[in-house]
Amino acid sequence: MEFVPSDDTALLATSPEELQHQVNELQKISLLFGLEINSAKTCMMVIDPADIGTQSVLIDGKETERVNKFDGVVGHG
Repeated sequence: MEFVPSDDTALLATSPEELQHQVNELQKISLLFGLEINSAKTCMMVIDPADIGTQSVLIDGKETERVNKFDGVVGHG
């Protein structure tokens, strides 16, 4: 059986804490399969900025890029 890693994954959450928990769980499970989340290719889009202010999500202690829209290319939002 061949394993093909996913290039795009979307996590939805109603709070920054919930999103951070989801990212932590995804990272933990990914490592079990020898996969890593590339923090340089990871971004966060906030639908209602009033709800979270400037809080960001961390991957390996690094802040993720925050974008206003997602056009399928990280770093161009």
